[in-house]
Amino acid sequence: MKDVFKKMINVAAVAIVGNQVLVGMFGINVFSRAKDLIMGTEELPSRLGRGFSKIEEGTIVSNEEIKEEKTVITTVEVESKFNTISELATASEEYSAIVLYEDDRTVGFVTVPFSKSTMQISFSGVVKAGFDLSEFTFEVDEDKIYVYMPKTTILSHEFGDIEEIYDEGFMNRISPEVECELVEDKAKEEERRIVKGGIYDLAEDNAKEVIRDVFSEFEELGYTVEFIDYVKAAPKDISMFF
Repeated sequence: MKDVFKKMINVAAVAIVGNQVLVGMFGINVFSRAKDLIMGTEELPSRLGRGFSKIEEGTIVSNEEIKEEKTVITTVEVESKFNTISELATASEEYSAIVLYEDDRTVGFVTVPFSKSTMQISFSGVVKAGFDLSEFTFEVDEDKIYVYMPKTTILSHEFGDIEEIYDEGFMNRISPEVECELVEDKAKEEERRIVKGGIYDLAEDNAKEVIRDVFSEFEELGYTVEFIDYVKAAPKDISMFF
């Protein structure tokens, strides 16, 4: 009887162990040992060969079926990690500007002699672009972390020292209101130039790098960070900074 069974094993290379079927792709040696188990001459080993690594109660489990349990993170954990970021003013640009102004005093259609006033204003500024941290939202879905980006905007527009060189004509004093208006108009012009030059795109790219760095431990756990962008904001009216 044993000889007959041995021939069946060697020819068909199939053995039934604990209600599991082993197909003969691992060599005769595997099935010979399985045969010995069935015949009562050997206990089932903990490893039958490549592709099998765990046996419990007569069940053979392949390596592909054994996966390390994944750490599950929540939206609350993501938000808590994000809150460690103190600021997302992620792009800035400095500029220097000069404003020239001249004015003649007139009475009706007549220009008053020697009334021409001139002024030169020099100043510098720094424009910062970025995001309002409170406007970010997050979602965790399976192995992805979705970051919903708010609109990029100008966060601040600061000025350095303002220098004036002026020569006031006869009965034609230059008022402080005129000076302030000249500086504000020039600053708006510089801000529009900077926005057109791509500061919003730079701020967005830098912000994503900062967020990826903060979320790096989540990526190490197998999560992928994806960004959902909103339409970029129009330039702010910077009169609020005066």
